[in-house]
Amino acid sequence: MAKSSKTKTALRLRATKTVYDSWEGVYRRHKPEDLPWYSPSVHPVLKAVLDRIPVTQGGALDIGCGLGQVARYLAQRGWSVTAIDISASAIRKAKQLTVPNATITYTRQNSLTLDPTRQFDLVVDYLHLHDIQPEDLDKYISVLAGMASDWIVMGYLCSKGHQKTTRPSQYFEGIVTQHSRSEISAALLPLGFRELAFDQCALRGASTEYQCDIVMFRRSSQATVCREVQQ
Repeated sequence: MAKSSKTKTALRLRATKTVYDSWEGVYRRHKPEDLPWYSPSVHPVLKAVLDRIPVTQGGALDIGCGLGQVARYLAQRGWSVTAIDISASAIRKAKQLTVPNATITYTRQNSLTLDPTRQFDLVVDYLHLHDIQPEDLDKYISVLAGMASDWIVMGYLCSKGHQKTTRPSQYFEGIVTQHSRSEISAALLPLGFRELAFDQCALRGASTEYQCDIVMFRRSSQATVCREVQQ
């Protein structure tokens, strides 16, 4: 007997599921305040780096938005924000935490399937990069850089020294990669982006404390102009 169209669809969806889809269970099972990376507002170190961008209008993309802290701060500053996350529960909770009429469009989407032809003045990846699996990293960095017409701000768990390290995640089904600053800068440089600002912050995990790099990049053709604005 031939399989029904519903059965075929279900089998196809099951076959295309990835480790990233396990984030849905994380956000479905936990209240926002129970997640160690949640805070009601954007981290002050990230805020200080974002505040160095001398423009506050245009389109911004928040990748792996989680519960929306970064997206809400960018909207408050004047940006028109597209915020994506692979977890439908994260998107739903982020919407609940967002005031009506905020200039934010929340969308459930896998960051590896972003349309590289879409352009944003600013692309933010905060606490998302380190969850990208090693085999997907080059593709992800290329798409991220292609979508940013001007600025990129990244915040990721960092390694000690210059060697990246990996470990199993305590939350989703993949591994966490703690990157080095030099590694990320070297990956973005041939794609046209130069590092302009750097800071670090400490983040409390479920059982330990992690260091996080916060790095701002700008497309090379604009980097000199940026320095002049900031002086």
